[in-house]
Amino acid sequence: MSSISRTVLIFCSVPTKAYIGRFAGEAVPYSLNSLNGFDWNTKPPWFKTLFVPKQTVEDMQEQLALRSAQELDQIMSFCLEYHVDDELFWTFNWTVTTLPLADGVPGWVARFPPLTFTLLKQYPANDSRCLHPELAGIGVTIVTNIIRSANKLGIACLVALEKISGSISQMAMVDYLGLLMLAANCVRSSNLVQEVLLVLNDARASLIAQSDIFAYIHKHALAITFDRAEEAADECPCDETGTPRKHSSAIHVLELLPVAGELTVVVAHVRIDTPSAVRLHSHIRLQATAEPERGWTECPIIDGIVVQASRGELKIELQYPPPPEMVRIQWKMYMAGSVGGCIPSPLFIIIINR
Repeated sequence: MSSISRTVLIFCSVPTKAYIGRFAGEAVPYSLNSLNGFDWNTKPPWFKTLFVPKQTVEDMQEQLALRSAQELDQIMSFCLEYHVDDELFWTFNWTVTTLPLADGVPGWVARFPPLTFTLLKQYPANDSRCLHPELAGIGVTIVTNIIRSANKLGIACLVALEKISGSISQMAMVDYLGLLMLAANCVRSSNLVQEVLLVLNDARASLIAQSDIFAYIHKHALAITFDRAEEAADECPCDETGTPRKHSSAIHVLELLPVAGELTVVVAHVRIDTPSAVRLHSHIRLQATAEPERGWTECPIIDGIVVQASRGELKIELQYPPPPEMVRIQWKMYMAGSVGGCIPSPLFIIIINR
């Protein structure tokens, strides 16, 4: 009689998938970088005396006079990271009093756009509404960062643009078109963006009057950027403070990470199972899901353009610098239209440069 072998199979309970909710949970306030509890031993001995105790502008200037250009950059980087705004403006103002201007000045204006107004106060425009000769070489940078400051400073930006309208009229056409598009993409208040676009257009009145070709280009460029601003307002309506209203249309961002060596380029990771119309050349708005705990700043909102899109990952070119706490903040994203059809073709750029 042959033996029959029996094999007993025992199936253990092995989890094969995990359930992940649509959103990770409730919005968690983030903490702002603060000087409270900062380890001053990580800095040179002279560093702490600039900030603790709180200095007057005169006392700080006496100490700044002893510091090298490299040390001044170190001080401003620290101020920017820890929101020490008074000392940041004082240090920058000290930096720009020396002529010729340091090569790093345009970079600092780009890192913190409100510094533009310190520069304009130190070197005001002349009676012809043209930039001071010391600033003439960075005119595009100055106007760019005035526009970037519009959401926070409002009417002050309109006044600044009017005071340098003579320099705006002398800018190359390609630069001017870029400024128009920047305003349409980053100024969130519907009324304010219209005012900015009209001030920029009015500054070119003398050029528009030179020929029908210039008049045609300016007329249609203005119309295109008005359409772009109106599309953004329709897709992501904002109040007068620039805060999005349609919270139900937000897409939660899993992670927002910086790109090495890039000031205004970030990578956003999003869920692949979340319905979204965001794609290449989409205009998006990123908003923090919660305000900072024990903070004095408003909930950050940043506009951006998607420059690379793949499954679950977006590469975004921000229209202005992000806050230093970006990686600790929970973000939600709003669709604000597409800029794909607004990008000038190479042929058009060649024509307007002639």
